[in-house]
Amino acid sequence: MPKRKSRKPQPTPPRHPPNEEQATIQDAFLAGGDLLVDAGAGTGKTSTLLYCAWSSAFTKGHYVTFGRAMADDARDKFPGNVEVMTSHGLAWRMGMCERYADRLHRKGRPRWRSDEVAQRLEMNPLQLKRKDDQKVVITRKQLGEIVQVALRRFSHSDRPTFEPWMIVAPDSCDTKESRVTLAEYVIPFLSKAWKDVVDPDGMLPFEQDYYVKIWALLDPQIRTDFIMFDEAQDANPAMASVIMAQKNAQLLLVGDRCQSIYHWRGAVNAMAEFEADKHLFLRQSYRFGDSIAREANKWLAYLCAELRLRGDDEKPSRVGKILAPAAVLCRTNIGAMVEIVDARTKGRSVCFPGRADPLKRFAKAALELQLDGSTSHPDLAGFESWKDLRQYVNDEFGGRDLKTYVELVDKYTAPGIIEILDDLIPQEKEKEADVVVSTAHAAKGREWETVRIADDFKDSADGCSEAEAMLAYVSVTRAMLALDRGPLEYIDEYERDRKTIMDRSAPRASR
Repeated sequence: MPKRKSRKPQPTPPRHPPNEEQATIQDAFLAGGDLLVDAGAGTGKTSTLLYCAWSSAFTKGHYVTFGRAMADDARDKFPGNVEVMTSHGLAWRMGMCERYADRLHRKGRPRWRSDEVAQRLEMNPLQLKRKDDQKVVITRKQLGEIVQVALRRFSHSDRPTFEPWMIVAPDSCDTKESRVTLAEYVIPFLSKAWKDVVDPDGMLPFEQDYYVKIWALLDPQIRTDFIMFDEAQDANPAMASVIMAQKNAQLLLVGDRCQSIYHWRGAVNAMAEFEADKHLFLRQSYRFGDSIAREANKWLAYLCAELRLRGDDEKPSRVGKILAPAAVLCRTNIGAMVEIVDARTKGRSVCFPGRADPLKRFAKAALELQLDGSTSHPDLAGFESWKDLRQYVNDEFGGRDLKTYVELVDKYTAPGIIEILDDLIPQEKEKEADVVVSTAHAAKGREWETVRIADDFKDSADGCSEAEAMLAYVSVTRAMLALDRGPLEYIDEYERDRKTIMDRSAPRASR
């Protein structure tokens, strides 16, 4: 008799009643109107959305989020009247799948070099004049790179046509006249390139963000009663414009403005542009106690955020040195590899969630390329030697996403990386590892009891960029019980300076 398949457990409503902040949001949602919710780290954002969803069981809704992991987790929690998907998945399901599946998943095609892109578009070198009246030639390679950058900027934008700001001119274009001439020359070729992108049988490189942009340009309307747009701070303008253009659906945008750490993917803070009927906050964190909340608030103050977190009184937490943390968070993949090697040297078992498998596949392909001069790996199939690939990632815009992997292979060798990764605990058995090593970007949305910040974070008492401060805020708020700040302790110097300035500017009490 065939074995009956076990049914997937059905989602159940939240067991605990909402707190005061969550109840206020739930009531506002049920009353109608568009809502904007600033939700700090660990404040029960998902629970709040669930309260809203379960109280609207007789209407149809969509829950849209940025990351696949968050969407997969949400599917097990939301009621059946709510469709759960990523922003890319929403575009894919709305018709892009049938049109562009073959193009996106075309196997074995080599990466394009910038001069090949320019040649495909029939672009010729362009001669311009510099500030010193000397002539400068913009080569085919430079033009191909300019086109690729502009296509990516256009696909992330909410603009219907190509505009001059999307064109990043080389440093040699040091006059307004030369930049204007370059833009006038390039924009017609961008239209030609986009025509190739839109064509299901086109030949130029095709990225995931392209089909989202193609869909956004169709001015789509989603048949639903409400849309919960989670992680709104990570949306790019193209996707944000689609959500905000839904006239027949109630919108609930939720996120943490200070966790916007994907600027390099074209993300903008969609929350800042959203005109909501009500703006509400989730400030009470259930992840950590007061000590870690104070640490998080230092970074929120640095970022001039309106939000401040409150710690959980029932959770003891501390900030200080940790000898054997449950997780180590790194700024870069290279920093993560250093931590993995160090942990293994000390006899600790390691899990490297989300990064081990793609890195292992790359290392095996790198070894094939080094030994045989060829490999079937889709990202490396077009190269005939390791030297050729190294030059590509150093010189070409299209190779920047591979540069870290190439640097890792150069540092640890392909066989060395394979040996290191073969010894790791697989992600599905993460709890069996002595320590989790993760990049800060991959750690977003996760939490561990004890966390140490790795040494590859920037140590600068002179301050840091907004993007670096946001990454620091994300990192310190992953800890539940204990946090080892490592190089991020420099925030104390800024905090002291800030308080000094505030004290000096405060009005003196009358004598």
